[in-house]
Amino acid sequence: MRNSALGGALAAPLAFLVPFALVPALIAFPVAVGVGLFTYFNHRRHHPDHDRYLAQENTHFAVIPDAPTFKELQTPAPRLLSKGDPE
Repeated sequence: MRNSALGGALAAPLAFLVPFALVPALIAFPVAVGVGLFTYFNHRRHHPDHDRYLAQENTHFAVIPDAPTFKELQTPAPRLLSKGDPE
């Protein structure tokens, strides 16, 4: 009986802290969920499973057939100065 009374007396002040702890808990819960999701997906991005890794390795690049062709620029003939030309 004494142990129960002592435990109740020690736990009673904690019941008064519940209203004050509710607001930080409501703020901390979404932050903790966000950090957990970020950690999970970031780890998954850096360490893909075997199937995802092989899918990354088998990447196929396609050449677009209707891509515009670029006209090659001709290099101008070098102009050399002779003794009679002004600089």
